[in-house]
Amino acid sequence: MAEVQRPAPRGDGRFERHLDEAPTKELLRELSEEVRELVRDEARVAREEARTLGKRAAAGGGLTGAGVYLAAIGGIGLMQCVIFALSLVWPAWASALAVGGALVIIGGAIAAAGARQLREIKPQRTLSHLQEEKQWLMSTLRDLPAQRRSETSA
Repeated sequence: MAEVQRPAPRGDGRFERHLDEAPTKELLRELSEEVRELVRDEARVAREEARTLGKRAAAGGGLTGAGVYLAAIGGIGLMQCVIFALSLVWPAWASALAVGGALVIIGGAIAAAGARQLREIKPQRTLSHLQEEKQWLMSTLRDLPAQRRSETSA
């Protein structure tokens, strides 16, 4: 799997350098620009990660589909054999009903397990990067008023 190129980390000092000397209006403009850049970078990383996950899912889905198709053909033959064997003891309709009911129950359980696994597919790196960026932004915004107060009192 190709590694997604990560943008430069936030907190590179561009915003912090001017915190002491820049007016609030300029600080907010710079913060706004950094947030826009951050959103663009994160969207690009998310697209690349989704593309990579999509390719893996497509390859796995194709192989799974081929395997299921072949197994289904073999399973049909085996189920016919079981129905014929049971029809020696039960009426043919009862043996077909029993085998069909068992297949529906087993198939439902397998489908539920597969659906559970599909819900677990998430772009983990993108989610963790967004959490880091959120924490950086919140700490920067939280520290801004304190910096402004210390500026005016000094």
